[in-house]
Amino acid sequence: MVAEQDIVTQHRMQLEDFRCDEFFHKVLVDYDFLWAWPYFCERRDRIVCYGMYGEDHATDDAIHQLLVKDVLVAMVYERRTDLNFIEATYVIAAKGIRLARHRLRGDYQLMKHDKELRDRVRNENKSI
Repeated sequence: MVAEQDIVTQHRMQLEDFRCDEFFHKVLVDYDFLWAWPYFCERRDRIVCYGMYGEDHATDDAIHQLLVKDVLVAMVYERRTDLNFIEATYVIAAKGIRLARHRLRGDYQLMKHDKELRDRVRNENKSI
């Protein structure tokens, strides 16, 4: 199943409760990209620090991206609010999922015929 439009949700939580790995794993499973991990998928994390020491509210926000064949399929924007709370915005990019699937089609066909690569991917996915 492919999302027809982008899906965006927000949650406010304590900093210690935030985990984007579970969200990315669910996206990989729900949109049938788990077979491609880690060969054609990549996770990128960026910390966005701005503000000066003298300001009232210097921040340490973060952006976490899940890319498949260099296409953004999911993203989490972690915005630090007050004290130890964050607002996490979860995004699933529908167009990105469709484009990534299109780019993976050729690699999937090659992989179906390569037993060694198929076995290696299966064994690594069991450890996730």
